[in-house]
Amino acid sequence: MSTTALFALLALVVIAVALLVTLLLLRKRQTGRLRSRFGGAEYDRAVQDGGGRRRGEAGLDKRTERVESFHLQPLAPADRTRFGVSWRTIQARFVDGPAGAVAKPTSCWVT
Repeated sequence: MSTTALFALLALVVIAVALLVTLLLLRKRQTGRLRSRFGGAEYDRAVQDGGGRRRGEAGLDKRTERVESFHLQPLAPADRTRFGVSWRTIQARFVDGPAGAVAKPTSCWVT
């Protein structure tokens, strides 16, 4: 084998290894990003329900795209305050009696 062919083969091997390392790093970064965004438990559930990491992560990516397509508008300050007070009230009731807290409507949810 000539020196040129040996260098070409070595270059191909180095490029293949570099591509493999890059793909593994990108996959690890995507997994970390999704795990951070959805939390470990939700990430693990999606991977398990999807039948593997690739399908689970694809489902989480689709969910992210769907949510990002929503046109959310911030609440007016008065509404934000009203919902905040109501939410804290519900949380306090939930500690004492979870069933009653989720069954009883509050004034901010009923219009």
